[in-house]
Amino acid sequence: MMSISGIDRIVGHATLDVDIDGGALNARFKVLNDPRFIEAIVIGKKYHEIPSIVSRICGPCSVSHTITAIMAVEKALGISVPEPVKILRKIAVLGEVAENHLLHLTLVVMPEYFGYDDLLEVAKYKPESLRKILLIRSQLSKVMEMISGRLVHPSALSIGGFTRMPGEARLEDAKSILKEIKSRISEIVELFLETEFPEFEVLMEACASLKDGYLYIGDEIITSDEREVRAEDYKRIFIEDVQPYTTSKSVTLEGMPVYVGPRAKVNLKADLLSDQAKSYLKMRSFPLRSPFDNLRAQAIELIHCIDAMQMLIEDVASISSIGSEQRESRIMAREGAGVGVSEAPRGLLIHHYEFNRWGNVIYANVITPTTINSRHVEVAALELIRHYFYEDMPVKEIERYLRKLVQAFDPCLGCATHSVKINIRGLKP
Repeated sequence: MMSISGIDRIVGHATLDVDIDGGALNARFKVLNDPRFIEAIVIGKKYHEIPSIVSRICGPCSVSHTITAIMAVEKALGISVPEPVKILRKIAVLGEVAENHLLHLTLVVMPEYFGYDDLLEVAKYKPESLRKILLIRSQLSKVMEMISGRLVHPSALSIGGFTRMPGEARLEDAKSILKEIKSRISEIVELFLETEFPEFEVLMEACASLKDGYLYIGDEIITSDEREVRAEDYKRIFIEDVQPYTTSKSVTLEGMPVYVGPRAKVNLKADLLSDQAKSYLKMRSFPLRSPFDNLRAQAIELIHCIDAMQMLIEDVASISSIGSEQRESRIMAREGAGVGVSEAPRGLLIHHYEFNRWGNVIYANVITPTTINSRHVEVAALELIRHYFYEDMPVKEIERYLRKLVQAFDPCLGCATHSVKINIRGLKP
């Protein structure tokens, strides 16, 4: 067993074990975060407590968790919301996706692929580039705060609407900021589209995403074999399992490893991207077959998110009445069940809740993108070994590629960035 540490730019703790003893190949992607029992914690809680509790599943993705939980609760309680609320929620999720993609591509991936030991070296040799990245991130954060109230654990998002709706002045400010971002972001996108990543394909792929446009909230799940499944029927296709070597659930598409996230969406819905995002996609071969192409897909989506946010702000501003603030006292508890689905920064996110007649949770289930991608990480690791090991690539290079492979999936394993350890058995140093 060879143990290597050093992947310090993912969210949480994990180990990738690769075993090739005796010519047999096996890979295990082990999530090591302590179980947090969120689904058990919400049992017995009132419906209105759920969004703020589950937003704590993940700081970087707290907007997505909040909105997805809110949609599930609203379905269960029979609550409908006006069109401006739906549009503003889409803007909030798009902003979170853009902010996460930006941080992953620049502050996480950039040092690894451009020859820098860490961000301190980036600051030393490319100060203007880093300054531009931090400025864009700050501007995106302002837009998200205008819509959601807070960047992390959003305070304005509420069951039935918003605790405070953004007014016309805020929307105008957000539109101006997004215009500035658009003028600065192309350089970053082009940088990653032109970067050379390890080239190999993962055979027998499957992918899943949402049906509704190239936005990030919907009610139907689509797959690469052209199935369309209602959100409420997600258990028909997704099989949840528990493996003894990891603290995370493993989710497959009817037993088949499946990937979700930017690459899945680009492959399934490229024709629905914004015009500029489509033009960038033409710079690459299509479909995107390598897991490393997830980085290119993130760059393409970064442009699409900014374009879509600008369009949606125009849409919501054109509606004469944005609607009033939601008062939870108007909501009546009842027995029911609801499933919310969205596209979080790392892919398909599912929240499922059932309530008794007093509005207390009696069942809860959450499927996060990384639980779906985890089996695909293992399959991709084996394909990478097959592709490079049998070409007599040096062991250190294989180890380096495996570290980069884990990063390319952008796994979200907990609420803090720690390290991944890669263990390889059967290779001589």
